[in-house]
Amino acid sequence: QDVAYLSEHEIIYILSGEIILRNGGEEIRLKRGESVIIKKGEFFEFKKLGKIIGENYESLLFFINGEFIKEFIQIYGLKNQARLPIKASMIKLEKSAILDGFMVSLFPYFSELTKKEEQVLRLKTFELLFHLSNTNQNIFDFFSQLTSKSNLSLVKTMESFYTKNMALEEFAKLSG
Repeated sequence: QDVAYLSEHEIIYILSGEIILRNGGEEIRLKRGESVIIKKGEFFEFKKLGKIIGENYESLLFFINGEFIKEFIQIYGLKNQARLPIKASMIKLEKSAILDGFMVSLFPYFSELTKKEEQVLRLKTFELLFHLSNTNQNIFDFFSQLTSKSNLSLVKTMESFYTKNMALEEFAKLSG
């Protein structure tokens, strides 16, 4: 069992194997072709099950900052229609053939990454967000909340994460 802290929002897509993610009372198990989005500022435990189930664990990770999501919302003219606050720190995304095809379309860019391909990957990341926002309303609500400022008091943030080994700068970033 390992632990991770996210300084940016993360999307995990499973290529092979399985993984179990835990954050507080939430637990999500992902298998091949499944994915999850996790809010920044979260600590979560994870256990890769590749070798346990007789398959190597492989995944694609996308780290996306709030400004990139804001830009996506502005460029594609999406209105902030968030209805209810989503309290979850991570949301399992619906499996789809479109998402699978999108992930496969990325492989050629990873082998020969030049400045030109970096721009293509930026566009491809917009494409990923576009697909996910069309999946269901909860994802769009989640995106909207990821871009909203949530200034917590530094004291409350430190009380929430006091058991974690973090620098003061990380506490300040978490509190907004």
